[in-house]
Amino acid sequence: NNASSTVPALQVANAGTGNGLFINQDGNGIALNIGSEATTAHCVHIDSGATTGSVFYAVADALTTGSGFRITSDSANFAAAGAADAKGLLTVIVDHASATGDAAYIRNDGTGIALMIDQNGTPAASAIRFDGCTGTSTKSPETDAEAGFIKINIDGTDRYVPFYAAS
Repeated sequence: NNASSTVPALQVANAGTGNGLFINQDGNGIALNIGSEATTAHCVHIDSGATTGSVFYAVADALTTGSGFRITSDSANFAAAGAADAKGLLTVIVDHASATGDAAYIRNDGTGIALMIDQNGTPAASAIRFDGCTGTSTKSPETDAEAGFIKINIDGTDRYVPFYAAS
């Protein structure tokens, strides 16, 4: 416990195919609790060489009313997206121009809503904001959807919503 130490306090090395670390939590407590007082460093950093697997994979098959993944912040100093270094409470970045994968994918095989946005800000703020959508269209949305329209598929039918630049 030395504040000036730069070496790991605990290191687990595993060159095999088994678990590097396994925690079997059978009690009704938190299996892994990390308290970090770091103010500028990441609390958890995962550096993966995975090419086909998932870097973070959670299975919650017994879930009834909880959340599979939850991030909360009650900081009055949380900066708005667009401010210096502010990214939003959840940030998803595909950082290579040649990448062709989706930045976010949501699949819901149940009857619930696939994406619910509940905007309770005061004053009411834009719930969805598109940056980088450019272009104008005088054509029909079916043939020119990428230039002035957002395509939404509802029950197998394509719908086109026009968007306009604020001027």
